[in-house]
Amino acid sequence: MLKMMKELVEAEEAFAPYRDVFKVSIFGSARTQEHEADYQLAKDLAKGCVDNNWMVITGAGPGIMKAGNQGAGHGHSFGLRIELPFENEANDYIKDNNKCLDFDLFFTRKLFFVKEAQAIVALPGGFGTLDEIFESLTLIQTGKSPMVPVVLLDSEDSNYWDKIDWFSHDNLVKQGLISKEDPSLFFHAHTVEDAIAHIRSFYRKIKRVDVSDEQLLIYLKDTLSAENIKCLSEEFADLDASTWRLGTAHDLKHESVQGFVSCALNYAMAITPAPTNYGRIRQLIDAINAIE
Repeated sequence: MLKMMKELVEAEEAFAPYRDVFKVSIFGSARTQEHEADYQLAKDLAKGCVDNNWMVITGAGPGIMKAGNQGAGHGHSFGLRIELPFENEANDYIKDNNKCLDFDLFFTRKLFFVKEAQAIVALPGGFGTLDEIFESLTLIQTGKSPMVPVVLLDSEDSNYWDKIDWFSHDNLVKQGLISKEDPSLFFHAHTVEDAIAHIRSFYRKIKRVDVSDEQLLIYLKDTLSAENIKCLSEEFADLDASTWRLGTAHDLKHESVQGFVSCALNYAMAITPAPTNYGRIRQLIDAINAIE
């Protein structure tokens, strides 16, 4: 318990000065070598994040994690290192950085990968990578963490994530193990440009999405018209919402919605009661962002 509390406090203190900075968590194999295409892809992804004034969060180890820290550079990198028998030191691009944090517990480390990120990108990896990406999707699917864009990224000549895409549709959906809309919670990209474009498109009109026990609250960068709301409520009538409201974030915000600093000028759309099909909510966000 004391170890857990220590890790939580230290991580909170490290992230606190950067709470308002957009961050992307990058997952991927520790075994990827520098000459491999996925390494360069992760490095270019991190560079692209910095070009958009985003920071990156990696696991601080070798492979894809090293590529992410290398591409982002010292000032734009976080590293969440965990002690493992075969992975003892942080990579050279993060180890002397005060934003390199040591964890002994997997669950506290994974908490900050999700809690601090406004987007998640996973490159090919092993059990650890799959664990991280599926836990992230599970938390979003169940409303236990804010909805963020999730990108599965591999090179154009790779079929690594094709198998996950196929398995999700042809096995999980067909057997009724997930909702038919749940594959909307992730996006498969083959280029850095497509990955970054997808992240940017999620935030085209959306600032943040929060769900309390009572309502879905979508914070907007600008207002929507009454006609927009009418069309959305008709298109997404299957969400079984009795009320669609538009107003300022301050007016609509429910006390149970935590972790968002709002001002009266921020617009928000509230849907009551809160829908439980998060794949469908993700499709709603796409529909909002498609409005001209």
